Amino acid sequence: MLTDIDLSEYDDPRHYDLENPLGAEKTFFLDLVEGTGGPGLDVACGTGLLAGEMARCFGVEVTGIDLSAPMLSHARDMSGDLPVTYVQADCRDFDLPEWYALAIMTGHAFQNMITDDDVISLFRCVYKHLQPGGHFAFETRNPSASALVSSCSRTFYRRLPRSAEGAIICSIARDYDSSQAVLDYKVWRENTETGQERVSGGRLRFLTDDEIRGLLKRAGFQLQLVYGDWNRDSLTDYSPEMIYLCQKPYSDM
Repeated sequence: MLTDIDLSEYDDPRHYDLENPLGAEKTFFLDLVEGTGGPGLDVACGTGLLAGEMARCFGVEVTGIDLSAPMLSHARDMSGDLPVTYVQADCRDFDLPEWYALAIMTGHAFQNMITDDDVISLFRCVYKHLQPGGHFAFETRNPSASALVSSCSRTFYRRLPRSAEGAIICSIARDYDSSQAVLDYKVWRENTETGQERVSGGRLRFLTDDEIRGLLKRAGFQLQLVYGDWNRDSLTDYSPEMIYLCQKPYSDM
């Protein structure tokens, strides 16, 4: 199993969900499930919020894969009797005994793919697990609409909704390497009542639309649509997201 991705951001599943609840992407992906049916594959599924919704709303079988053991443990606890199976695996190197009608990757997990080799390995692995005609949908932040400054010292980021553990204040420091289009970040989460502080971090890559199109083509995918937001508006330089819907050709049988 490949372990070069920093997983410290995912050590606290409950607070992760509090900080990253499902938003407009939920409707977008559930609409895809309604159109394609199952079985479904949720790549880098985290705590299984979306995988669970796919199974709950449509009764389809869903497999969720993720590298983080704490996230998967929480996902299993929350899934109940839903037809969801969780597997600890690297999205660049997994082997499952099933073909899927739909694969999704959300939460900007795609940006953890730091090199072209990472991306190609991801795309080819997903491609291998899709039925002929199967679909793959994922999103990444639009670099032309992102505030990518070269460096930023620790600054206030956000205040989380109060939980049973108390109020959490988040601050963040960033360091962006424009030559590699890679952002290194560090996050401090301080409990204002206990004074306890948790520190985590990670790396994100900001690929351009042209680069992603080229990598999808290399992996064999047919690109169908690219959206700029979850309302399915067209991609522009000012769009916050780049959302890709692609397909494995029916001819690949």
